[in-house]
Amino acid sequence: MAAQPSSSPSASPPLLPPDVPANPFADDDGDDHGPLYASQQEQITRQDEHLDNLTASIARQQQLSLQMGDELDLHHDLLNEFDQDAERTGLRLGGASDRLETLRRSVKENGSTYLIFGLIIVLVLLIAVFK
Repeated sequence: MAAQPSSSPSASPPLLPPDVPANPFADDDGDDHGPLYASQQEQITRQDEHLDNLTASIARQQQLSLQMGDELDLHHDLLNEFDQDAERTGLRLGGASDRLETLRRSVKENGSTYLIFGLIIVLVLLIAVFK
């Protein structure tokens, strides 16, 4: 009878190439991760500084946006006030224009009457002065 392979717990793993360790993910005792850790910490510190700068920039942008909003509100109020003033002025000019038109029509229709009345007053004054 042929010898059967034993499946004892102390047997080496089957079919591994000779240059691959039994546990390839285990840390070697001689591995020094200090420089890698320091490099990562330096990179994290730089990223934190960049994030702090970005946060400050965003805060400035927010402040500028709030100031611009306040300015826009002020300009909106000023434009509304100007619009109301212009509308009131337009209404007053329209009223004055209507009164001038009424006077023009009155003078056109009754111009000769006003002229005769004015000449009579001048004649009476001349008679009173030369008498």
